Amino acid sequence: MAAPIPAQLSGHGLSMPLSSSPASSSEPTSGSHDGLYTGLAVVRPIRRTQLPETCMAPYSNAPACDSCRKIPTRALISAAGHRIHTIGAAKLAAANHCGLCELIVHQLDDPHDDAHDHDMIVMRVANANGTPYCQDILVVESEGQMRYSRLFTEFGIYTDEEDAASEIIPGRRMAQCPDPASSILLARAWIDASKERTGDDFDLPKALPRRLIDVGYRESPTVYLRDLSEAPRSDDQQIGRYVCLSHRWDTTSCECTTTINNIDARKNGIELCSLPLTFQDAIKITRAFGLQYIWIDTLCIIQGSELDWAEESSKMGSYYGSSWLTIGAGVHSAQGLFDQRRFDIEYRKVDLREPGNSRLYFTDRPVNQIIGNEQSSILRTRAWTFQEEVLSPRYLGFQGSQMYYRCGEYVDFESGCKEWLCPPVGSDRTEGEAPLYQDLIVEEDWVSSIVVNYSSRELSYESDRLPAISGIAHERQRLRGGRYLAGLWEEDLPQALCWSKEYAKGQCLKPHEYRAPSWSWAAIDGTIAPTQITASEVEASVEHVSTDLKGHDPMGAVLGGLLVIRGVLRRGLVCTEQQRSSYNHAGSIAKYDFRLVDSNEDADDDIIYTFVPDTSDYPANHAALWFFNITAQVGLALFPVSSPHPQYSKNTFTRVGLIRIDRFDIIARSAAVLPDEKFRTTITIV
Repeated sequence: MAAPIPAQLSGHGLSMPLSSSPASSSEPTSGSHDGLYTGLAVVRPIRRTQLPETCMAPYSNAPACDSCRKIPTRALISAAGHRIHTIGAAKLAAANHCGLCELIVHQLDDPHDDAHDHDMIVMRVANANGTPYCQDILVVESEGQMRYSRLFTEFGIYTDEEDAASEIIPGRRMAQCPDPASSILLARAWIDASKERTGDDFDLPKALPRRLIDVGYRESPTVYLRDLSEAPRSDDQQIGRYVCLSHRWDTTSCECTTTINNIDARKNGIELCSLPLTFQDAIKITRAFGLQYIWIDTLCIIQGSELDWAEESSKMGSYYGSSWLTIGAGVHSAQGLFDQRRFDIEYRKVDLREPGNSRLYFTDRPVNQIIGNEQSSILRTRAWTFQEEVLSPRYLGFQGSQMYYRCGEYVDFESGCKEWLCPPVGSDRTEGEAPLYQDLIVEEDWVSSIVVNYSSRELSYESDRLPAISGIAHERQRLRGGRYLAGLWEEDLPQALCWSKEYAKGQCLKPHEYRAPSWSWAAIDGTIAPTQITASEVEASVEHVSTDLKGHDPMGAVLGGLLVIRGVLRRGLVCTEQQRSSYNHAGSIAKYDFRLVDSNEDADDDIIYTFVPDTSDYPANHAALWFFNITAQVGLALFPVSSPHPQYSKNTFTRVGLIRIDRFDIIARSAAVLPDEKFRTTITIV
């Protein structure tokens, strides 16, 4: 049995500080006693272990002109930055092989660039979105005679831990061969810093999962599967601190599952060396942090038992949400968390005269843009890992290029980059790179904040579409209340019915077996897109909605569902001429023109609507469809159910897509008028 959390990790030969002052401060500071950070809120660098040169990423020596050698490092982190010399002088220095000036001049090759040779070059450590959290970026601007600064490029700026500049520059040259002990020390420094920020409840014990892996003592060759439900336990024994592992199932991990046949043997001991290397590393990290337990789904859920799977999978959200730390293994199971890294980073080393003959490393782009941030993890492609990451209060991620740590809305990267996921101004992340953290759960727009990201991910079993997000649904209901129905919330209806597959990539097909009613996004594979609708625009009203659960989990799989809704229903024809989707991927959704054929309003006769099918294999010969308006401009494409179930009314339909007026067609949108109340009808959608 592992001892309580120690201050010394003697088993690893590590001295684990409980705090790392002053380096542990993760909140921005507007100033310091020596004036070093005056004028710019800067996150002080977190200290780490300097590895031997043989473990570090290679670099090339870059000769420096006299102006570059004289760059005062402290000036780079001031709000004013450092004025190095003119663009003309940089061009001359680049011609004489100054490495830094070559980087700058290379960015001036754009023929549309209007920088002049007499403009001054200003350099400062900052980031693109105006917050102080991404401090491995060197912003380079040109300043004209009117002192107008214009951003024209960004570089990465880094140093080594043992260098004098490491007290000033947060960016660090990456290790190509990471060392487990130093990586754990860095992770602990991140955790300690976030502990100061999150408050006193950081280390409070939480309810323990039913089964856990007891990691034993630090050098033990054996770990044990513990079933805490088998023996009476006091209240104190039902709570504790534990680690969760989030990983991608693959051939290696599938070979070590717990089954009915081996569960008793595993309670007597599991040889550590028999587990995948990634599992071994996660267990060693758990030991290094002084914790006794780790939860790994492969080992703690009885695979092949439908009963155990139904019970335990419904609790997975709470398991991750109550964990002291989640380790995200964005690598293959056989690879391990500390495998040699394969990235192509070209560091250029420039020697400076101050402070103390420092050396800085420059890259033509910030490292996270070269090797990827947490968005590039292979876990981001899997559906189950979505809730595992979102629900985890603290997340230590490993990928093939670097380690990172997220607590709340803050993310620390091994490269020295630190991001705040909720900046006060626009983020520099690209569209679709939504940050994953717990506050997303309570966002007003469930479809935009949760479903869009989740629906783009892959599942090994198509029946898991709803179960794999049930943990988030449970947590949202705990925080906000509400009634959850096959992936949607009753309070969001009918607006939330207007999801579409317009921007889906790859095949969007119905599953082989029933999974959800047609009005739910969960009924079809592939990414969905929401349609923004305000309450004042809604022209339909939901009279009844219900689902039939498959099991005991109210947020889990369903056997059926129906929606009774009242509004305007009109018939129309799909035109045979396709409108190609803007995403020209194989199997992407094609769009069609749609016209009403029995309009009750003359104004609607000439309007051309767009029909977006829900599936990639929609049969184009199904020309006649029914258009049920949610608003005057947007509604559901329906097809009659030929043999309705006895409990359904005769006006029973199934959804096959979305019909809308293009948002840029102002004339058509203003001309779309719905008939009077006497033309409205009540229908059932299944």
